[in-house]
Amino acid sequence: MPVEHQVTVTPEATLLIPNVGVIDVREQTLQSVKKSVATVVGKKYPTAEVTLNLIAPRKIVVQVTGDVFDEGKYEVNALQRVDNLIALANTLPPGLSDKKLYEEISRTRVSSSLRNIIIQRKSGIKLRADLTKYMATGEGKYNPYLREGDQVLVPGRLMNAIGMLGAVRLPSGFEYVPGDSLTDLIAMGFGFKAAADSMHGVLTRLSADANSMEKIDVNPAAIVAGKERNIALLPGDQLTIREVPELRQSLIVAIEGEVKHPGQY
Repeated sequence: MPVEHQVTVTPEATLLIPNVGVIDVREQTLQSVKKSVATVVGKKYPTAEVTLNLIAPRKIVVQVTGDVFDEGKYEVNALQRVDNLIALANTLPPGLSDKKLYEEISRTRVSSSLRNIIIQRKSGIKLRADLTKYMATGEGKYNPYLREGDQVLVPGRLMNAIGMLGAVRLPSGFEYVPGDSLTDLIAMGFGFKAAADSMHGVLTRLSADANSMEKIDVNPAAIVAGKERNIALLPGDQLTIREVPELRQSLIVAIEGEVKHPGQY
C-alpha cells in the first residue's frame, strides 16, 4: 500500500523523512527538492515511486524600510516577491478608513522608486529589484522571491528620467538606471503600436556642453532585432516614434435628382 508522510521544512531548511533521513533543501527550488527526495528515498527503496507535493508555503519574516507608508517587519509566505511586500507596506490595516492616510499612501506610491529597490540577504548578498522591467517583461529576476531575514530598502524616486513618446503602447517617462539601453526603454514602453513607423525614430539627448539638445536618427526596429548596435542611454534621453501616415481613403458618393450629371463620384 502507498505510504504517505506530511513533512515540514525546518527553520534550518531541512526535511526529516521518516525511515529515510534528513535532506538539506536550502536554496533549492521545488523542482530540485523533488529530485533530491526521489534520489535519497530511491537509495533505500529502489522500487518505490516517489511523489512530492507542496501543501503550503512556509512563513518567513522580512523587513521593509524607506519610502513606504508603514515601515517594519512583515510575515509573508515564501512564494511572495518584493512587490507583494511593498504592496503590504502601502496598504491601510483592515478597519481603518481615513482620507488623509489614503492621500499619504497615494503620494508614497508616486514618490517611491520602482527600479532601485535594494534587497539585503542574511548572507550579505545585495540584489536590486526593478519592478518597471518586471511589469514589462515578466522576468522574475527583476522581482525576486523573498527569503527569511530579507531587508528591503525602497528609496525615493530619482529625478533622472528617460522617456518614450509617440506610437508606443505606453508613452511615458521612466526612472533612469545606469546600464539602460534603447531596447530596455522600448521594452518598458511595451513595444510599438501597430501603426508605428518603427524603422524611423528620433533620440533626443542633451549635448555634451549641456547648452542644446541633439537629435539622433535611429532605427528602433533594427536595434530590437539585433541588426544594428544597441545604444546606451543617458539621463534625460527621450525616444520619439512616429506613426505611419494614413493613406487617404477612396470614398464613393452617389448624386441623384435634379442635377446635370447624376451618378457616382
